[in-house]
Amino acid sequence: MKAVYITKEHKMEIRELPKPDIRQADDVLIRITAASICACDSEIAEGSHPFAGTEMILGHEFGGIVEAAGSAVTDLKPGDKVCVDPVTSCGKCPSCRRKRPNICLSLRTMGVHRNGGFTEYVCVSRKQVHAYRDQTISNELLSLAEPFSIGAQTNYRAGTGSLDKVVVIGSGAIGLCAMQAARMRGAAVMMTDVIENRLSRARDMGADLTADVSRKDFHKTVMDFTDGQGADVIINTACVAGSMEESIAAAAYGARIVTVGLVSYPSQIPQSELTKKELGIYGSRLSTRLFPMVVDGIDRGKLTPDRLVTHRFHFTEIEKGFEIIKTQPQNVCKVVLTFD
Repeated sequence: MKAVYITKEHKMEIRELPKPDIRQADDVLIRITAASICACDSEIAEGSHPFAGTEMILGHEFGGIVEAAGSAVTDLKPGDKVCVDPVTSCGKCPSCRRKRPNICLSLRTMGVHRNGGFTEYVCVSRKQVHAYRDQTISNELLSLAEPFSIGAQTNYRAGTGSLDKVVVIGSGAIGLCAMQAARMRGAAVMMTDVIENRLSRARDMGADLTADVSRKDFHKTVMDFTDGQGADVIINTACVAGSMEESIAAAAYGARIVTVGLVSYPSQIPQSELTKKELGIYGSRLSTRLFPMVVDGIDRGKLTPDRLVTHRFHFTEIEKGFEIIKTQPQNVCKVVLTFD
């Protein structure tokens, strides 16, 4: 089989590798039909990702069709359309015992720490596989549950509810997924960005309000949206300089602020505001076994992965996908790699 492989010299190449076999009773062999490129995939390929390894198959957003399963797998059959949770955890460390496997001390993510899904076949444990109830879903969309799981996690961390007014900073793919996950919980959501076609996509996907913060004052816009009370939840997917400080200033009393970035520069946080407003500030990493909820949202049409897709390439042309992300970021939401 062919696979997108990252060498120890951070060279990306299409390699011919052995097709995996069913070895354990709970194994599931999946023929990949689609994968999608995450921003961190290019960082992994270039060697700038802080956590990633090399000498592996790239890709953590992928899905496909069941080809075979081990003897213990009785609820999946060949032909089922599925997505894969790429995260595995030990089940024994303090994080796992507290039901937070997404921050397991021995966490391993496919395509980041070990072989991933930018390949024609994968073999994974049954517990990582999630079948769509709506089996009419397009083959090219099977990889997109994963980014929605990231958006769902931000709302899980915030405890977003139907009484909340939510502000999502950044209208890229993860911001859009966070917005739809918040709306699925019944919240009203405002999206911000500095690129109009991203804001247009946000409106098309259901945002209650959008704001170009290169033209409008962030604080004033948030206050207008919240009737002067401040946002109950602020989900920061952009994490640009100054955004934490702006979030704290625009937050309501008792608000929750969630960050989804890996930037390393510090923020100047006014501790008196944290105390006065009794704010909660949370990081959000991967997802806490939220794939079933996400797949259900896709099945019911509450989450719309088709509206994320802006570009398509055969997986052997992955370098074209990376290039368009690098040179035309304003025009890209999700690049899907096809395998059919």
